[in-house]
Amino acid sequence: MRAVVLVTVAALAMGACGNSPARPTPSPTQATALPTGGGRSPKVGLAFDTGGRGPGSTNELASRGLEKAAKELGVDAKEIAPDAQGTSRENVLRQLVTEGYNPVIGVGAGYSAPMEVLAKEFPQVQFVRIDGDPSAYSNVAVLSFAEHEGAFLMGVAAALKSKTNQIGFVGANQSVVSNATAAGFAQGARQITPNIVIDDMRLDTGVGTKGLNDAAGAKAAAQAMYRGGADIVFTAAGDSYAGSFPAAVEAGKLAIGTGTDQYLTVPDPSWRPVILTSLVNRADTAVYQAIFAFKSDGKVTRRTFGLRDEGLAYATSGGTLDATTTAKLDDYTARIASGSLVVGRG
Repeated sequence: MRAVVLVTVAALAMGACGNSPARPTPSPTQATALPTGGGRSPKVGLAFDTGGRGPGSTNELASRGLEKAAKELGVDAKEIAPDAQGTSRENVLRQLVTEGYNPVIGVGAGYSAPMEVLAKEFPQVQFVRIDGDPSAYSNVAVLSFAEHEGAFLMGVAAALKSKTNQIGFVGANQSVVSNATAAGFAQGARQITPNIVIDDMRLDTGVGTKGLNDAAGAKAAAQAMYRGGADIVFTAAGDSYAGSFPAAVEAGKLAIGTGTDQYLTVPDPSWRPVILTSLVNRADTAVYQAIFAFKSDGKVTRRTFGLRDEGLAYATSGGTLDATTTAKLDDYTARIASGSLVVGRG
């Protein structure tokens, strides 16, 4: 099976390049209508997450999936963005619904609460959310990613590149998802180096959300790991990477990102040299497949995208991964995708 690899944003953005300026993010009153392949139904509305649609971002990937559906499936498509703080998420969803868009897709877990409100009010509309917890409503399909499979690849990369035989994992909390990600990371690392030392620190207890935005905590955790002998730290804790990445810079060590190709999306270019790779959730695949399902069956159901579905990938932006490492990652990608290697959830 063909391995899925992100070399630059061009591989994600169908021709865009890493240093290309991002297209302007549309506001609720400046939504963007996309060209279609000629079809008039369904009308698909995509509501971005906050943060714009810069190269490599989840918004950018989701938009590429929508554009592909518009061209290949002949659907009408429209993109819309909330305000910078995300307080208008319910408003942008409502705008799409009242304009006749169905399905309506929201990017990011931030749409969880507002989508529940709209789903109850408009039961005839199919809502789709990229990431987040399951919905109480049958007309909301939540699309998630088998991050433990991708974390396995991150563990392989870390073990192959570690010079100290010690690596670290910074997780947001002790939730099922975080525990599975940590388990996949450890399994991948031990495929390469069975006796490798793996430090595991969480930024919050239980299923708390504080760890998703705890840069100070992530920095302290990463600093402790680097001082203790780890030379690569994988942070899977939302925006908390803003603490662990600077810690890697200060220590002269390496970091691994998650969610997007963080080499392309980090706000500080000085962090880029320490980013070994990133686990990328392929929102473009999820969006396209959701639209395909709706056009074929008239509905979208909850689904988790793994390596077999091309729902995950590893990034090579920055050229930190050598050919030997990428060959190993490609081999493990193919084995997991084929089912010959199963990644446990802990």
